[in-house]
Amino acid sequence: LFRKVPKDSVWARRALSVGDAMVDARQADTATAFYRYASDIFASEKSTPEQADALSRIATAAIAAGKGNDDLLPQLEEILKEAAPLGDEAATLISSINVYLGNIHRATGNQAAADHCYAEALKSTGEDEGTLSPAARVCRGAALLVKGERDRAEELLSSGESALGNSASDTLCRVFALRELAAIAEERGNHLQALGLLNRAEGLAEGAVPRTDFFWPCLYGQRAWVQLLLEQYSPALTDFNRVLEGSREPALRVQALEGAGRCLMNMQRAAEATPFFNDCLNLRTKQFADDKESLARAWILAAQSYEPQKKPQQAASAYAQALSLMTVDSGNYRAAAFGRAKALADAGLWQQSMEAWQNLAPVVAKDDEDSLEVQEAIAACMQQLNPNVTAPVPAPDAAAPAVQPTQAAQPTRTKARRTSNKRATRRRR
Repeated sequence: LFRKVPKDSVWARRALSVGDAMVDARQADTATAFYRYASDIFASEKSTPEQADALSRIATAAIAAGKGNDDLLPQLEEILKEAAPLGDEAATLISSINVYLGNIHRATGNQAAADHCYAEALKSTGEDEGTLSPAARVCRGAALLVKGERDRAEELLSSGESALGNSASDTLCRVFALRELAAIAEERGNHLQALGLLNRAEGLAEGAVPRTDFFWPCLYGQRAWVQLLLEQYSPALTDFNRVLEGSREPALRVQALEGAGRCLMNMQRAAEATPFFNDCLNLRTKQFADDKESLARAWILAAQSYEPQKKPQQAASAYAQALSLMTVDSGNYRAAAFGRAKALADAGLWQQSMEAWQNLAPVVAKDDEDSLEVQEAIAACMQQLNPNVTAPVPAPDAAAPAVQPTQAAQPTRTKARRTSNKRATRRRR
């Protein structure tokens, strides 16, 4: 690299321009060599701002190389060590790398490491937000969003994104900002706005972000949930499958498996949904067993997929697994309890069904509608067990249809048994 020229700042700057051209030509490794040449010269001349700029470009080239997280993490951490002694001149670089590292850790399920990185990102940018560069505003906004300061985060993300240029590093920063802004729109229920932002991010990332970058499965997963909430099941299923095809990260795969199953259920394809829910259960059990709420929800979804297939015993068993992970106060407890009691009745297991309904009675005692339904179901079970005995059935509503002695208990409940299409976690990296 420029072997016969003076090692001075003039040639260092020229090396930077050559590196930029190499990045644009998708030759990230070659670009890194030129950037490193420049960084070493700036370091020897103690030109701190220019050294920080060169290190920033090295980081951009490392990301653009698309070698995957296992190779990228140590590279970025090494750049952080080099940047640390440069002080305020490297604040934006340090913040940017910390946010990027935080995103990787969050996508791979290491939330503690992610939180540490975001905290470091906030620390490095300081409190004077008015003097921040566009990229630093985006990084600070992303870190604030993790802390729950949505309004401040949105302001910084929007102003930073609109002020970015068209360089390779700015493009990476922009598509990241668009995903964060989409997350804010999601939280506010503006799903169409979120979808538009994510589609824009995809268009800008095409040809600029390597296909091996974790950006892609994260984008597809995020967009899939938005589409699911918009009842766009077919495109959502396509995006969930893209996540499964493109990522080995358990944290990404487990949500994609659940989401794909939900899409298929809404498309009336329960038999196809069951394997997705079962794979989701296996992965949650192996990797995320401590998250009992999500594991219980996965069992409920599996149970509900058995019902249209006329497999009540499998459904009852899955509901029982869900109940074993919950307390009466759990959000989905009634859904599982009602589902299990009904499935046992559908299977003709009247004694077990009656006991299940009887266990539900004190839980729903303060809910007139639910309490009446439970009492009617208990009466139906008793009539099946003792056809010659008329079981007492409360009748607060004369218009309510009588339960025939020879009919199975068929609660009409949908409210308690329906699970939401919302994700288990707030964010989706």
